[in-house]
Amino acid sequence: MMIVVVLALLQTALGVEARQAPLDHYEWMAVAPIVVGATSLGENGKFVEIEITHRIRGDVKVGAMLSIDVKHTNRNRSRTVNPRGLRLLEGDSFLLLLSPSPEHKSRKHSYRVVRGVAGARELPLEGADAVVQPLQVLAAIQDLDDDGRRWDEMWRLFEEDSPLLIETSLAQSIKFSRVRADHLDVVRPLLEHPEADIRRRTAEIIRLIVKRTGAQNLEDGASVRNELVSTARRDPAIDVRAAATEALSVFDGSVIDDILREIAETDPEQMVRYIAQKALIERRPGS
Repeated sequence: MMIVVVLALLQTALGVEARQAPLDHYEWMAVAPIVVGATSLGENGKFVEIEITHRIRGDVKVGAMLSIDVKHTNRNRSRTVNPRGLRLLEGDSFLLLLSPSPEHKSRKHSYRVVRGVAGARELPLEGADAVVQPLQVLAAIQDLDDDGRRWDEMWRLFEEDSPLLIETSLAQSIKFSRVRADHLDVVRPLLEHPEADIRRRTAEIIRLIVKRTGAQNLEDGASVRNELVSTARRDPAIDVRAAATEALSVFDGSVIDDILREIAETDPEQMVRYIAQKALIERRPGS
């Protein structure tokens, strides 16, 4: 009983409860009929004029000049969350979520920012294509009118080179629990990816697959387990070790108990030790 109380206190102290994270690009742009990369040309009355540099979605053209009703955005913002409001400074580049402005039909090419202040994100001048091109792929997937095709295209992104595409495919598959056993061999190499967020999500998706399929039904279950053990013990990123430790907990056997016990006693980070301790408690008979 005391251990359970201690773990509960640790959970509160560590903030293990889920917190609302910023939307990833895929979910961020899902509600917008027009998504562009653009450079601000400066203020023109209540509007900010922009030049489109990249078309991601919508009936607009690269090189077109649009008027953005920034005052409407700032007038309707939450001043607690966004005290300064939206500023599209001349010369800066942005990703923008837009929709035609219903209030200014007489002003051609007048638009509002979808999602308010949150509907603009900085776009680096150098390397913009590395951001925009993956977003064009994701927008094309969103615009498919068949859910089955949409998921087929999303799963193909597991094998893309772009970290943004890989992470989006992993995140969406985890969020909606859309995984299959045959995805396992495709995602396993991502445990070695240089980006920690991708390694973490890979451990999470492996956990989902193993839990759904059953470790005993995996053709190469021992190798999958050993890869997770290596990640849980040695990965330099705390979140990755934590995710791999949690993934190990879906495997049966006393060997896993011993490994979880070792992690609970030796990992230098409290959060990882907590997850291992919690897994050990949940694995007890009758838990």
